[in-house]
Amino acid sequence: MSEFTVPKRSPSKKFHERAERIEEQKLRNRESRNELKRKLSSTDTKADNGRIALKLSIDELELERDELELDMKSHALELDMGISNKKFFKKVRLTHLERKISIGDQIWSMRRSYRRKLEEDGILQMLTPDSEGAFVPLLLSLYSTKENKRKSQAQSSMKNESIELYDAIDPGNARNLFCSITGEYWDKEDIVAAHIVPSRLGAEVVDYIFGPGKGLRLFSPDNCLLMHPSIERAYDNGNIAIIPFDSTQPITRWKTVLINKDAANQRLYPDLRVGDLDQKELVFKSNFRPASRFLYFTFITSLLRSRANRNPGWMELWESLRSGKPWATPGKYLRKSMLLTLAKAIGDVDEGEIDALVRDHIFDANSVSAEAEADLAFMIEKIVEAQEE
Repeated sequence: MSEFTVPKRSPSKKFHERAERIEEQKLRNRESRNELKRKLSSTDTKADNGRIALKLSIDELELERDELELDMKSHALELDMGISNKKFFKKVRLTHLERKISIGDQIWSMRRSYRRKLEEDGILQMLTPDSEGAFVPLLLSLYSTKENKRKSQAQSSMKNESIELYDAIDPGNARNLFCSITGEYWDKEDIVAAHIVPSRLGAEVVDYIFGPGKGLRLFSPDNCLLMHPSIERAYDNGNIAIIPFDSTQPITRWKTVLINKDAANQRLYPDLRVGDLDQKELVFKSNFRPASRFLYFTFITSLLRSRANRNPGWMELWESLRSGKPWATPGKYLRKSMLLTLAKAIGDVDEGEIDALVRDHIFDANSVSAEAEADLAFMIEKIVEAQEE
């Protein structure tokens, strides 16, 4: 038996029904794509300033993206049923993700062109700072060339402030700094100021996700934890997350939890594996703590990524978290519409599935269109996935 052979078992009726629904959706999707291709082939590309052909092209690309997502659902279902293996699934998912990102980039570019044509023809007003178009520069900033993870000046300032507020300097040796995850002092060269919410999201996006004024805290100590670089990688990769230790309010005690069982035996350094951090309480040398809303965001995105990757034990983890109270302390952390859009984009989760997990931690607010939020969710997904590189 090969290393990756999975013992076959009789799939349940529920799996069969899900498989049939996916195949029906695929069939409808293919029929719609074929119809769009026929329309495109017979459309004058210059008619109506090229708007009709451009809109059909956007629609066709969106259907192709939907087809990729349906195909991934099929592969995920086969893995869950035990008729596929994890190595093949990861390979297919990587290929699909690369194509999905490429399609997303094309759609984004075409939508901008389409809007310009509508403006040129007087069908839409030019964008103003108060219009939904304010999302355009916001999203463009996310499309900029990949930056160095640490914007030197802001990063350096954040680290210095965090060292002071977390009281991280070793009283016995000023060259050592404290890591709250391991509860140990390390040479200062072995400690990084790790962002909880990725800095590349930018202040405007953070404001939209978390509420006005939160973007100013992107490079502040409450979006930072001092830790060993190998632990930062495990955190960025979604292998571990940080949640409240108990339901005490306000939250002063935190612990790490293992999200990806596949990574449990990975060595962080000779004496510590990723799995050793499961249920480990963080240690702080002062009363200062990171922001709950930022830790909650990375907790939720880590869960969604684990589900999307079909990491070992994801089903049990997902069900236990949905039925329990993993984040027992209530708090209106995230915009509801944005979180639900993000859940669908990253983890293919609908509102019904995620409601029990998030209902105490979301707020309702005026939102931009579903299309604009889908664009933003796509970019957040790109940034979150890029942290694994």
